Amino acid sequence: MVGHLAVPGAIAGTDYAGYVVAIGNNAQCPGLKIGDRVAGDEMSFEEAATMGSGIGTMGLALFRSLGVPGYPGEPALKPKHVLVYGGSSATGTMAIQLLRLAGGKYTALEPYPTWLDNKKTVKADWVFGPMMLGKKIGWPVPFEREADDEVRDFSIKWFETARKLLQDGKIKAHPLRSMSGSFQGVIDGMDSLRKKEISGVKLVYRVASE
Repeated sequence: MVGHLAVPGAIAGTDYAGYVVAIGNNAQCPGLKIGDRVAGDEMSFEEAATMGSGIGTMGLALFRSLGVPGYPGEPALKPKHVLVYGGSSATGTMAIQLLRLAGGKYTALEPYPTWLDNKKTVKADWVFGPMMLGKKIGWPVPFEREADDEVRDFSIKWFETARKLLQDGKIKAHPLRSMSGSFQGVIDGMDSLRKKEISGVKLVYRVASE
């Protein structure tokens, strides 16, 4: 792991795709079996690799931490405005889509990908992680977090919701750019991000063949 939140033993990366190779004895995943694709047969591995942390982060932030009215499939009767800071990022575009499905309104502080309008996934009102697995976050103070079983219980419900949204085509992957170079390429890509040479797309690296 790199950056100011790096701690001994930490690894970088929560976005990935591939095949399920094992299922724990205590896993709560009805219908999931070894050999299934992550995330399903409806998209490529490259698309799937752009979605994991965005779906998890926004589900936890919007519908648990912030308590935004409504829920995907259960629109709010009295929607509220939500500020989306970074509407062109992968997490920002996920926030915009989920807010729309929950009946909410949002304010974006920067342009979002054109496909959000072109495909009518959302309509703009204004244009302006590990914890979900029930694990402790060992980041430096003040960002550390103790394990929280309630967060894990929420994540079980949330990822089932996300699975249905993906299957029904109600949420889309962020624009991506397929890159070469495997693990070394990832390091080069992170350097490009730090230099602000990349914007509006998520870099995806294939590290193994199917």
